[in-house]
Amino acid sequence: MQPRHSRLVLGWCYDGESSADVILRVQLLRGAGCTVNDMWDRDIDARVERTRYRPLAARVIGYPEATAFLAAQLSLGLAVLVQLNDYSKVLGVSSLLLVATYPLMKRVTSWVRAFPAFSVHLTATARREWRGADRSP
Repeated sequence: MQPRHSRLVLGWCYDGESSADVILRVQLLRGAGCTVNDMWDRDIDARVERTRYRPLAARVIGYPEATAFLAAQLSLGLAVLVQLNDYSKVLGVSSLLLVATYPLMKRVTSWVRAFPAFSVHLTATARREWRGADRSP
């Protein structure tokens, strides 16, 4: 996570003891989005100077390895998600829809950065809701 993102997320929902779980969720969400982006844009990335050395674009790894890595990221995210209350779970799943559509949005809008930002917003909101909710089953 870039430092400015860390400061934004922590400043938004910091409660002194649970900042690590917020960073973990945001990092998993952002990482999954980057993995999906690299998988979908492999051929485009191979033709762009800035991105042609990414592992998928350079053919250092293939789709099976990238899919396994994405599955690991999503599994860890699921392990965190199941600990939340129902409302927070809905927010968490909603943010995954934004992560999945992020690579496609680059093709139809110039507001691409709004999608990951909104995903982070949903993640932080889910954390705030969970923190304020009754944690008993």
